[in-house]
Amino acid sequence: MSGIAGIYSPGGRPVGDEIGRMVGVMEHRGPDEQATWSEKSIGLGHCMLHTTPESNHASLPQKSAQSGCVITADARIDNRADLIQNLRLSSGRDQVIPDSTLILRAYEKWGRACVDHLLGAFSFAVWDPREERLFCALDHFGVRPFYYYYKPGELFAFASEIKSLLTLENVPETVDEVRVAEHLLVPVAEDVTRTYFKHVSRLTPAHALTIDRESKTETEYWALDPNESIHLSSDEEYAEKFRALFKDAVEARLRSNTPVGSTLSGGLDSSSIVSQAARMSKTSPGPSQIHTFSAVFGEDSESDERPYIEAVLSKYDELQPHFIRGDEKSPLAEWDELYQYVDGACTASNIYIFWRSNRRAKERGVRVMLDGFDGDTTVSYGKGFFYQLREEGRWLRLALEAGMLAKHWGESPRGVVWNWLKGPILSLPVFSQLLKVRNALKERGASTQEDDENPRWKNRLSQRVAQRAESHMQENGIAPTTDREHHRRLLYQPVMKRILDLWNQVAAASSVSIRYPFYDKRLVEFCLAVPPTQKIRRGWDRYIMRRAMAGILPSTVQWREGKGDLSIALDDSLLTHERPLLRRLMEDNLGGVHRFVSSDFLQNAVSDYLKSQTENNPENDGLLVRRALSLALWLDHRQKTS
Repeated sequence: MSGIAGIYSPGGRPVGDEIGRMVGVMEHRGPDEQATWSEKSIGLGHCMLHTTPESNHASLPQKSAQSGCVITADARIDNRADLIQNLRLSSGRDQVIPDSTLILRAYEKWGRACVDHLLGAFSFAVWDPREERLFCALDHFGVRPFYYYYKPGELFAFASEIKSLLTLENVPETVDEVRVAEHLLVPVAEDVTRTYFKHVSRLTPAHALTIDRESKTETEYWALDPNESIHLSSDEEYAEKFRALFKDAVEARLRSNTPVGSTLSGGLDSSSIVSQAARMSKTSPGPSQIHTFSAVFGEDSESDERPYIEAVLSKYDELQPHFIRGDEKSPLAEWDELYQYVDGACTASNIYIFWRSNRRAKERGVRVMLDGFDGDTTVSYGKGFFYQLREEGRWLRLALEAGMLAKHWGESPRGVVWNWLKGPILSLPVFSQLLKVRNALKERGASTQEDDENPRWKNRLSQRVAQRAESHMQENGIAPTTDREHHRRLLYQPVMKRILDLWNQVAAASSVSIRYPFYDKRLVEFCLAVPPTQKIRRGWDRYIMRRAMAGILPSTVQWREGKGDLSIALDDSLLTHERPLLRRLMEDNLGGVHRFVSSDFLQNAVSDYLKSQTENNPENDGLLVRRALSLALWLDHRQKTS
């Protein structure tokens, strides 16, 4: 992943050395070349990381001799052949036309509609001197990051990392308290544009920005169609179509001029990617060997996935495995170094695994890393079918599917089935009347009133932050009534886009570009549109993918039930290695965290955590303690470096 940056002053203030400073703090993103271009009140910058054969011929920012337009881009374009044909570029030069040049030519031909013709992962900005406007766009799923600061009439600045924006004197560094509350699992309304800094925004996936002297305009150029449906004649046809799309998604992400690696957790998603890539390495012109990076733990750990990892490794000779022990040292061993690169508190507790994997990849010369992140959502566990069955009154089918799914996941079938059926059952007239009487009696008690006036989440926050968060609370939405509606909601979850940005920052610290086959537009659209019975069947979630991977995956992985729980190993390791730090969190206002988090909450939650008493705690203090700790460590790092 390369890095991009830019400054535009609508008021005409000349760009000085600011663009150079913005690029300088992102040198790790592009160690091959850093360059800037500026003219009067506009400046663009770029940090180059060569990861494709065509990128060796790129030099950015790039100015067009025909139009005078200038582009900076962090991009991988997957429909190169179609673009080259539509743009009537020389076919003999296909291998030396950089992806950024294709975007620039597309903009010159189609203007702001160029994004309708792009497939891949990209964030870019084009300065158009003919219109005196800056056009910026982000890919369909927000795989590449794009942050910006805007003060009307005075300044628009963008960058791949927030730290680049913070080099500008005019960009305030005020921490966004609502984002902090969201980090601490407070049910505030999710906003994908919100960052840890109040005045810095994230561009929404599948959106474009146009900035001129007068205004900033944001438009959505693509969205998943909730009405699109696909009906094929048999399970075999569905599996065949999935297999073809998945193969294309993996193949597009294997285009590399360096060794290619992939995470391999032993789960269905990463194992499918590794297996598909290994098969293709035998026949395609891509890499002849795939490096795999796997976290392993003690063999008696519930987090260890070695049997499934080994099953994949033993099936393909084209794999070069690398193992990262996840329990030999503290998860926080590299925290001071890691926080030089991330732009906020770490949402994902397992970030240390990705940090170590990418460091190991760098040592092996790997610059391209495939990852199965969020394949669960793309293919779908199929639980939306349960909402649909409940809405349609098909209770017997619902009970059978939910019960079989529970068995596969090692849960209580009776409990799972009851959770899905209790709503309709309790809404029947006889039960409805009983509930009304019960609720009337409860309303007379003071405890219910206290819970309504002082929700539990308020106990986690300082008084100031609780007041700030209250005006941003999430309204109770209407439950989905169809599988497709539920699936679509999950695909738009802001938390997943934030984790993408976090993984991007961690990988960029090692000059590694992460590529996600499950965030392929063609594959996502197909999976959303297939019938729910292709997503779950007889309790088997991701049914279409399991069938499609027949002969590609080892059967033990193809039909595995459930998955390992990394949080168990994480908690064990923290309690083994970091008790003094946890006590500091509880007692010493580490990093000034009490400005955001209630000191009483930390006292109680950390105390219980240290006693290993969190597994049956309804407040889930284990997760909350980890979130509070990551917040405190980020605040502490900011204090030390300010």
